Order: sequence, then structure tokens, then C-alpha cells
Amino acid sequence: MKGAIGLGATEIIGTQQAGDYRLEPAEHAKLYADAAPDLAALLGTARVTVIAEEYQQRDAEADGGQKSFKRTMSTANIAVFVAATSSACMMAAEIVLGGTDRDGVAIAAWTGNLVFPLGLIAAISAAAATAAL
Repeated sequence: MKGAIGLGATEIIGTQQAGDYRLEPAEHAKLYADAAPDLAALLGTARVTVIAEEYQQRDAEADGGQKSFKRTMSTANIAVFVAATSSACMMAAEIVLGGTDRDGVAIAAWTGNLVFPLGLIAAISAAAATAAL
């Protein structure tokens, strides 16, 4: 068996695979048993296994935090969008319809009935966006 001295890391370990960022000492020890027996023995030690388990636990916690962050930001973005859209519709209704008469009928009251709910939706959405953050 040829020793690892003189060989490059690529010849010993190989090229990067899809799941190479995962630390699995037991699996890696099996993979490198022939090409790098010293590395395989080191990966099989209790100390490396404990460190890898701690890494996996913290990695799982980080994944959970990332999912929570994405969910929170999506909720906030939707709420901001609803608030901005409602505000724009409220302003457009007031500009286009406010205080005008059509066929002798004042529609200011109708405009008020449209503007108030839009304003309420905008305020609630803005509050939801703030609460989400």
C-alpha cells in the first residue's frame, strides 16, 4: 500500500461532492480507510465524533433560525405591500372621486365609505409589518 506522503489532497480525498459540507466522521472514515488510513483513524476518535455532533446540532439550530427569519420577512413584506397598496388606493379614490358630483349626486359620502376601510386596512397592515419585525 502506497503511503499518503507525496500524494495531493485531491488524490487522497477526491473532488468535492454535493454533501461535502456535512460533517459525518464515521462515514468519512469509511471513505478514506484505504486512501488515507491515518485520517480515517483520526476521524474515528471520540473527540472528533463529539465535535462533529456539536457542529451538526448547531447547524440544525442555524437552519431553524434561517427558516424562521425567512418566514418573518415574508410576512413583513406582504404586510408592507398590502399597506402600501391600500394607501395608494385610498389616495387615488380621494383624488379621483373626492368632492365631485356625477349627474347631480354628491359622491363624497361614497368616497368616504371607500377611503375609511382602505385606511383601516393600511393601518392594520403597517402594524402587522411592524409586529412581524
